Amino acid sequence: MKTYLSLLIILSMVIFLCCSNDDPDKNKLQIMQGNNQNNQNEQGKPKKPAIIEEDADLVWVAFQNASIAMSSSRSFIITIYPDENVVFNCMVDKGTLRKRGTPSYENVKNLKAVFKDQIIFNSFEIGENGQRIEVEYANIEIVLTIEETIIGYTVIQIRDTSVQEGFAEILKSVLFPKVDGKYQNISEEYVSAAIEKIIAENKREDIL
Repeated sequence: MKTYLSLLIILSMVIFLCCSNDDPDKNKLQIMQGNNQNNQNEQGKPKKPAIIEEDADLVWVAFQNASIAMSSSRSFIITIYPDENVVFNCMVDKGTLRKRGTPSYENVKNLKAVFKDQIIFNSFEIGENGQRIEVEYANIEIVLTIEETIIGYTVIQIRDTSVQEGFAEILKSVLFPKVDGKYQNISEEYVSAAIEKIIAENKREDIL
């Protein structure tokens, strides 16, 4: 009986030693193979294509100072990108917009325009109590779309509307060209972030 127990103990020790002395090179090989497999899986994932953009003339803008006959200054924006299918989605943070040909009281913060439309910026807005408020500084964002696809954007800044040195400037005008005959997949978040950055970089410190 003792002999049997001794043999059993010795056999257990031999099995334990054999398992603990596994080939280290084999273990390294297995780890390397696992890492290679992970790398292959990462490489196999489709990469998000880089966004291609180019400077382009999408609108034309001019500034007109206030005169005796005109109590507020104006900027005239003409849509010149030659595609009748494009919609110009316009928004202003201060002041108001309207399309030429519409009644003068139809001044809004947002509007849609098409090719050859003329957009008028007025350097005033109406407060909550109906009071007319003059503004000296404004940013106009114009995002070009075809159906639901964004194909470009423009950022315009209006400055010093109350003085003779006032002017309108196109800060950035970008077109997202087609790639392999197809429009790029441009998100609203991407364009909004780009516009916010441009406005922040050109912010007037003396005007809130």
